[in-house]
Amino acid sequence: MILTIILVALSGIGGSLVGWLVTRAKKAEETQRQWQADSALLSVSAHQLRTPLNQIVGVLQMMDFQSVDLTPKQKELVDVLQQGTRNLNTALIDILDLLDLQTQELVLDTGPVDLNKLTESLTRRHKKIAAQKGLDLVFDTRKLSHFWYVFDDVRVIQSISSCLSQCLTQTETGGVYLRYDYRLNAQNSDEGHLVVTIRDDSVGMDQYAAEAYFCPQKYLINRHMSGAEGHRLGLILARMLIEKMGGKLSVKSAIGSGVTFSLSFPAKKVAAPKRETVSSDAPLTDQITRIL
Repeated sequence: MILTIILVALSGIGGSLVGWLVTRAKKAEETQRQWQADSALLSVSAHQLRTPLNQIVGVLQMMDFQSVDLTPKQKELVDVLQQGTRNLNTALIDILDLLDLQTQELVLDTGPVDLNKLTESLTRRHKKIAAQKGLDLVFDTRKLSHFWYVFDDVRVIQSISSCLSQCLTQTETGGVYLRYDYRLNAQNSDEGHLVVTIRDDSVGMDQYAAEAYFCPQKYLINRHMSGAEGHRLGLILARMLIEKMGGKLSVKSAIGSGVTFSLSFPAKKVAAPKRETVSSDAPLTDQITRIL
C-alpha cells in the first residue's frame, strides 16, 4: 500500500516536471522568434541610417579642405568631424554585423590570402594613430611570408583591427606588436590554424578585468582602460566573428605586463601563386594591358 502511494506521488511529480519543461521550451522558442523579429527590424532601421551617413562621409571626402585657408581652430573642427563620421560609420557596420550574426544571416567569404597584403592593409589603417602617440607598430610576418592561407580576409582584418585599435588606445609608451604563427592539425597535415598574437606595452590589468572586454555588463570594471576611442563593441564582434569561423579569441593580462590578444582560426596553407611575367619583346600596349 505504501509502495503504491509512493509510486503515485512520484508519477505526479514526474508529470509536473515534464509539463514544466515543455512550457519552458515553448517560452524559449517564442522568445527566440521574437528576438529574430526584433533583430530583423533593427537591421532594417540600421540600414536606413547608413544612407544619410554615407552622404555625409561622401561630401566630406569630396571637399578639398587643403585648398582653403582654414584657421587652426577650423582645421581642428574639421578633423573632429571627419573622425567622428568614420567612428560612427564603423560602429554602425559593427551593429549590422552583430545583428546578422544573431539571425544567422552572416556568410563568410573565404579565399586565398597573401599575409603580406593583409599586413599592408592593417598598417595603413593604424599607422597614423600610432605615429600621433609616438608608439611603435611592429608586424612580424617572417615565419609565414612565403605561403598563402585560405580564410575570410575581410572578417579577419576586421577582427584584428579591433584588437589593434584597443591596444593603441590604452598604450601610452612603447608600442604594439603583432606576430603570425601557424599550427598544423594533428589529424590532417594539410590544414591547421592561423594564430595572430597582438601584444601591447600598456599598464595591463588583472585577468578577471581583462575578460570585461567581451562582456558589456562588466564595462565599468575596466573603463579606465577603454579611453575615448576604445572599440568595445568591435571587440565583442571580433570574438563572435572568430567563433563563427570555428576559431577562438582570447585575452591575457596582468598588472604591469600589458595586454595580449590571441586570435586562432582555421586556415588552409596553399602555395603562393606564380607571378605572371610579361615578355619584354611584346608591344608596349600589350605589356601595359597585361599588367593592368
